[in-house]
Amino acid sequence: MRALLPALLLLSACDEGEELVWAQFNAPGDVMQVEVGTPEEGEPTVIDIHSSTGRYVIGQATLTPGSGPIGTRHELLVQVGTQFDPALEDGIDADEPLIERVRRVSARIDSGDLGTQSWDLTRDTAMRGTWVLEIVSMGDPDAGPRTDELTVFLWEALPESEASGTNTESMEEEE
Repeated sequence: MRALLPALLLLSACDEGEELVWAQFNAPGDVMQVEVGTPEEGEPTVIDIHSSTGRYVIGQATLTPGSGPIGTRHELLVQVGTQFDPALEDGIDADEPLIERVRRVSARIDSGDLGTQSWDLTRDTAMRGTWVLEIVSMGDPDAGPRTDELTVFLWEALPESEASGTNTESMEEEE
């Protein structure tokens, strides 16, 4: 029953018949560089995750290892803060924990000529602000090292009318 309450509140907040969409919650520039095809695994790469304006740190993303040879298994760990200060951005409800507003976390890797791939991370059941994903470096080991860009996306479910001006995705695509 407790898990259903946030979903019911989301549905009741919408005008009748209005579609819910995934609206990007963080800044579009939350990107890390990943060295692929290096001889050895490197230290973890850590970036801050920022609010939609880019002014405030609301979480952190860590890729371990931060670089490595083709075939390296990396863990992407995203940790989202627990509370906003009401003075940070207009329209933020300070009584609603950030970890409850962020309902989905995804990552996209741009490997240049090799293309892009996107995944949804798995939310930890014990630490609700923690999301994880295992990624394996792919490519031709004889092609030499390259630098990929990994972008982290935090998403909240909003009525379509409230999501204007933000990066959105249809919730139907996720089913």
